[in-house]
Amino acid sequence: ARTMRFTESLVVCAILLVSFVCGDNPRLEWFSFAIVGDPSEVPYCNLFVSYDVPAIMTASNLNMSTLVPVLTLFWSTRQDGRLVRDPDWRQSWDSLKPTFNSLISQYGMIGFYMEELIWHGASFSDFNDTCTFIKNEYPDSILMYVEAAPTLALNRNAFGEPITYPQIPSTIDWFAADLYPNSGTILQLRYLHETLIYPMLHPHQSIFLIPPAFDTTGDKIITCGAPDCVPVMLSWADDMYAWARNDTFVIGLGVYYWASNGEEHFEIGARDIPQLAIRYRQIGSQITNRNDISTSSSSLSSSLSTSSTSSSSPSTGISTSSSLLSSTSSASTSSASATSLGSTTSRSTSTIATSTI
Repeated sequence: ARTMRFTESLVVCAILLVSFVCGDNPRLEWFSFAIVGDPSEVPYCNLFVSYDVPAIMTASNLNMSTLVPVLTLFWSTRQDGRLVRDPDWRQSWDSLKPTFNSLISQYGMIGFYMEELIWHGASFSDFNDTCTFIKNEYPDSILMYVEAAPTLALNRNAFGEPITYPQIPSTIDWFAADLYPNSGTILQLRYLHETLIYPMLHPHQSIFLIPPAFDTTGDKIITCGAPDCVPVMLSWADDMYAWARNDTFVIGLGVYYWASNGEEHFEIGARDIPQLAIRYRQIGSQITNRNDISTSSSSLSSSLSTSSTSSSSPSTGISTSSSLLSSTSSASTSSASATSLGSTTSRSTSTIATSTI
């Protein structure tokens, strides 16, 4: 068994080494950050994830596509962190369909986003039913889903309960498994993809990678297993970009994350870590070819000032005074970040033991 582990490690190391030397994946086209309040701060991104309407409008003016997080329309979070189906989910969904329709037709919304349902206690059948419902409602939209890698590697959820993950639902278009330096290694994550995730993919499905980009602001949690997280995060940035460039399953990077997230994780994001901000600007620009964006932040702010002073836009009827989910009383907005792309509900911290991969 030990010889097999060593052999597997050599194979994955060889794959990563080749990735550094060669590889121009023609399918790699998307780049995004989690927790972006103002998309004009990251003009080299071409994908934005948010349910804040003014921010979605700004992103549209920057020629970004948007995915809207909808987990909290369907699920509520109990005090222990477990997700449960919200009894009023259909009412919440129906109340927002006119807004979804307008965002799709006028403001670059291309689909929906959810994350870590199984990790946070949802059953696979309920998860699958939710995905099927969304796809039936909007068959031409993109559905992106991120699962915590320990869910797949350890066959258990955050509560230690055994789970089965028989397949990736065919209704999902973009799939990701997030793992961070405090929980495992890139070699383990790559091996998980090669041996488990890729064999479960349907022909139309693609992969996003979720590189980490954060540092701790105190001793609240261990974020990277090293005294200084920045070199670790820079190494992950280069290694995951090299992986993406050489793997045609991968179509995008969704970096976790941009703005500081002190309230939840006592961490700072790439925006406030110059080395990471510079490196990801380089990577993002190389992927999207968006080195210069002609629309300035000031002109965008000016163009939105008129619509944001009223409760709705006269031409579209879209509320611009608050986020999409603020008006749905049944949605628990504490369970997900408004601009999440990665595991923001409560980042999975279970370690993937070397012996399991």
